[in-house]
Amino acid sequence: MKLARLFAISLFFLMVLIALLLSHIMIGDWHRYATAREGLDAMQLVTKAMVAAEKVSFERGPSNGLMGDDIPHNPERSRRLFSARRASDQALADLLATVSHSANPRVRATAGLIQQAQRQLAIGRNAVEKVATLPRDQRQPGAIHAAIQQMFDVVPPVLTSVNTLTHNAVDIYPEFADVLNSAQFSVYLREYAGRLGSQFTVALTRNVALSKMELTNINQLRGRIEQIRQLIELPTTKPDMDKRVRDAVQNMEQHYFGKGLAFVNSVEDNSEAHRPYGMDAAIFAQHYVPEMASIVRLRNTLLAVAVEGARHTHTLAKRDLIISCIVGTGVLLTLILLLILLRQRIVQPVLYATQALIDIANGKPGDKVPYSPRRDEVGKMLNAVEVVRVNSIEKLRLEAERNRLTEALHQSHELYRLVAENTNDVIWLMDLTTQRLKFVSPSVKHLRGWTAEEMLNLPAEQYYTPDVRSKLDAILHDAIDRYNHGELPARFLTMEVEVPHKDGHLVPVEITGTLMFDEPDHPQLLGVTRNISERKAAEQEIKHMAFYDKLTSLPNRRLLEDRLNRAIASAKRNRHLLALMFIDLDKFKPINDEMGHDTGDWLLQRVAERMQQCLRNNDTVARVGGDEFVVLLPDINDIESAANVGNKILEAMNTPFVTELGKSLHISSSIGIVLYPEHADNARDLLRQGDVAMYRAKQNGRNAVCIFSPDD
Repeated sequence: MKLARLFAISLFFLMVLIALLLSHIMIGDWHRYATAREGLDAMQLVTKAMVAAEKVSFERGPSNGLMGDDIPHNPERSRRLFSARRASDQALADLLATVSHSANPRVRATAGLIQQAQRQLAIGRNAVEKVATLPRDQRQPGAIHAAIQQMFDVVPPVLTSVNTLTHNAVDIYPEFADVLNSAQFSVYLREYAGRLGSQFTVALTRNVALSKMELTNINQLRGRIEQIRQLIELPTTKPDMDKRVRDAVQNMEQHYFGKGLAFVNSVEDNSEAHRPYGMDAAIFAQHYVPEMASIVRLRNTLLAVAVEGARHTHTLAKRDLIISCIVGTGVLLTLILLLILLRQRIVQPVLYATQALIDIANGKPGDKVPYSPRRDEVGKMLNAVEVVRVNSIEKLRLEAERNRLTEALHQSHELYRLVAENTNDVIWLMDLTTQRLKFVSPSVKHLRGWTAEEMLNLPAEQYYTPDVRSKLDAILHDAIDRYNHGELPARFLTMEVEVPHKDGHLVPVEITGTLMFDEPDHPQLLGVTRNISERKAAEQEIKHMAFYDKLTSLPNRRLLEDRLNRAIASAKRNRHLLALMFIDLDKFKPINDEMGHDTGDWLLQRVAERMQQCLRNNDTVARVGGDEFVVLLPDINDIESAANVGNKILEAMNTPFVTELGKSLHISSSIGIVLYPEHADNARDLLRQGDVAMYRAKQNGRNAVCIFSPDD
């Protein structure tokens, strides 16, 4: 190998190696930065969701006060209610706008829950207004309870979105799990504390004792509040927890669990003793709601600690990324400068000297070797080579004229034959009058198995298959007809066909032909046949790569969507049902992280095999993500049939996967099922609602089959 090529190859591989190393470092830093950015956004989104839940819950206080107020209503109380409603609407609208534009499908799925809460909030407000417009003595307990319940029903969808968004943030920042979960529990605590206060609305409005149902609800809510209190205090009172959080917990203990619940107990005692309350629902809220503010302060403190930690992580990741880019660029530039210097000072002079010596040895001295003013070994070598070159030129000038070294080329006939005998393509000449071959190049042996002599003796009907023969005859008839009308095509034929091989199989080839006439009525066809087997195989491979997952050989999302659209069209035409199942593997990520991607890839391949064993021949299972699969059941009798298939897959996933080393891998799956046309009548909605059903299965504890419900 020449020194220049060796140097270039060495330089190339060295640059590639260093570039790969630096790229690996920078890509890792970029992923950490992107994850930190995503985590910070997730933290801010959780904050918006929790604020929305708090605003919706807070609105019940002024609403209860309005239902307990006399007519005409107190202007100050009406103003507080209007302000609370405006805050609720703004918080829900901001949250909906943010999640709707999220790139995370898990986050976008919560948009439906927020819209459900907005609709329920309108219903609840309408129920409150109907009660508040009645004279105070005509406000029936049942109507008040119904209005309160309508307002209660606003919160669960928001809490579900809070739960989803909190889990999303915890997945990105597991180190903040205690803080985020405690913040989520504080949202629940604020909700149940509000519900506890709402139990007194009817009694305070009508100035009557608490009913048996209200007392039962109060006791149940107290128990739930105590449970949440313990869930909050367990992680937040740890010594390593941020002091601000511990102070906020103590503040909540002092205000809400101290003063707030004591006030509730005093009102309950008045009810049991049948003593006058001395207040209505609005005054009750004025005493009770401020004490609940300590819960909100705890939530805000927890979120502040989490966001602060996320921002710190984001700042560190950004700094590391910038440092990696600067260092990587510096290393590459330094390396390039060193290599340029090495090439100019050593490699290039050696190449000049080497080429000059080769030319001298071959008797053809080249151009002058560049003079080197340097006094080192390389400079002395260049100057010595120049002396040798000058002496060689002088010697050659004195030699006699050189003898001619080459002879005339063979005649053109021999040259053409040489070309025909050594080309990989098959060159042939056919007499169209007799339909027989007049000449075929020896390369036909490699293409079709027959020797050139055997091809010339074959019957004409064995040259091509009947359909190719029919197509070729039509083309030739048209070409001869055009010639007779004064048109002589230079190359009229280019076609891709399959021709028979001697052993019986068909070979894909490309045929190019030119019509010639050695006599006016004696047409001949000069053709070239080229083997295109490799090209066809490559085209087939490209097609397979476009529609199938490389790891599992399952259909990919593109092929799935095509089959789904076809199945929907068939179902609509034949009026039958089809089902779509979204499957997400539980506990796959820990296995992939702990045992490596090779084991993870092996597990995904085995999962694909088991899923296929659970399906019919006309069913489709596709891999659409890392550990996400979608199953298409194009023709089913009812939803129970789809559920049976889902349970079958669920059972198959629960069976341990044993590796070649005897290691048992345990996973499960969460499956969401959606039905056409019951749940949706188009592919986009089926895919979206199947994804929602799958996430519902995860929220219900995983390892479960969940059928889509519009309430999801």
